Amino acid sequence: MSSQFRKGLVSFVVPVWNRADVIESTLNSIRRQSYRPLEVIVVDDGSVDDTREVVSRWVEANTWDEFQCRCLHQENQGQNVARNTGLGVCSGEFIQFMDSDDLIHRRKVELGVEAARQDPDVDIVVSWVRRFTDESEVGGWVTEELTPRKSRVNPERPPRYASIRWDLWQPLFRHDLIVRCGMLDDIRAGGSYAYMVRLKLHSRKTEHLPYSLSYYRQGLENSMVRCSHHVRVSSNLQTLRCIADDLERSEERRVGKECRSRWSAD
Repeated sequence: MSSQFRKGLVSFVVPVWNRADVIESTLNSIRRQSYRPLEVIVVDDGSVDDTREVVSRWVEANTWDEFQCRCLHQENQGQNVARNTGLGVCSGEFIQFMDSDDLIHRRKVELGVEAARQDPDVDIVVSWVRRFTDESEVGGWVTEELTPRKSRVNPERPPRYASIRWDLWQPLFRHDLIVRCGMLDDIRAGGSYAYMVRLKLHSRKTEHLPYSLSYYRQGLENSMVRCSHHVRVSSNLQTLRCIADDLERSEERRVGKECRSRWSAD
């Protein structure tokens, strides 16, 4: 991934596999964003349904100066490899991963960029997530006027059916943070969690927005992380090893920083 970026641009990276039935809704929720300029990179991970045709038609119909879209195609290699393919060509100052079946509020990017610009040390901007199983449940969520969401019982807890999810598709990331962390590990299932830990360890600050801005779809089959039980167990072990390695390197950096600080004081 290049260290160069276009200031102000937000790049969406959307991996997809066999989602012809819902991918257009996901892309439309990106198109409705109040923020511009945007770049949308859809990576088709070897779909065998009509996903490629659906995405190609959408890209052709929805590309203009401040809203650039492209669709890349690759043989089936898994979600993380597809994300890396997208990262390899994106040029935004900020990066927003998005799963191919989820939705976002129309002001998600606007509020995320605003928060990051207020503090140059903010590398990650997260918000509440609401879950749904049928798109009719979403209703006006994606366009509703926003009010801070807090529990009536405990102001520090989220409302019912909302949560902070430390999943890769939810936060807005600063481009420089992605460059510092490098590409995702090629782990078939669960590798995004290892990468999320790495991003968090390398980040300077995280800003939490008090709104539900992401909408997580439940209940669909044909997940991009589909795999056999054996592969899933193996992937989980790889994920744990990657997290352990990142934690060890983080501790080494912390100790090294303390040592350097003491040496300079002496």
